Amino acid sequence: MKSSLTESWREQDTAFQRRFGTELPFAWLLRKFHAPEWIRFYALPQAQRAVETSDDNGEAIRRFHEIATALFGELNTLVMVLVPIRKFNGKYGRYKLTSVARLGFHLIVSDLRDETDDSGIAFDLYGGMQVICSDNITRLTSLAMTDEVLQFLLVSDAGEIIAPYDGGFDIICSNIERRDQLKHQFSDWISPRHDGL
Repeated sequence: MKSSLTESWREQDTAFQRRFGTELPFAWLLRKFHAPEWIRFYALPQAQRAVETSDDNGEAIRRFHEIATALFGELNTLVMVLVPIRKFNGKYGRYKLTSVARLGFHLIVSDLRDETDDSGIAFDLYGGMQVICSDNITRLTSLAMTDEVLQFLLVSDAGEIIAPYDGGFDIICSNIERRDQLKHQFSDWISPRHDGL
């Protein structure tokens, strides 16, 4: 599932491009095509999906920081942030780009489409470089936990990914050994389901 990405995107030589080429920068597709290196961790105990209280949000952010430290090494690591904003027939839905723009992210490419999907859905991709512990990433993670922004990607220079969503974190590791290390380290946070969801 390749995309016709614009030249401006290709010229950016991001860690994502070096690792994934012209694959679409959407976590749900990367999970499908990189299943051996993928693992999912829950943001809250007992697989609770909804963040309903400030305590829930605090726990989700704590887990995010622990996973980020384990994967990226330090919380002051610079990462590429990629935030898709969904459009249907050219109109934005409930995922508002104003939330993303307010955090200082800029339009990278517009109208990305999955060429196998003819539903009229396209995505504008926003992004920028941030340190993992920045207030902007913490805020963006909180917005993802409450499903106010779509699942977004944090990409390290090694091409490893954390993708927060409303309920947890999809991780794409650089190799299976890395995935297994995280799986062991955060074993209480993984799904008991055979498919890992």
